[in-house]
Amino acid sequence: MLGNMGLLVRFNSILIAPKVLTALLAFLNFEL
Repeated sequence: MLGNMGLLVRFNSILIAPKVLTALLAFLNFEL
């Protein structure tokens, strides 16, 4: 169960990371 939880968190971070980076880049471009 604990191993599956770690895998789920890792999978979610892989899915979320590009969205966060894209939002950050869009924010920086908007500011500049």
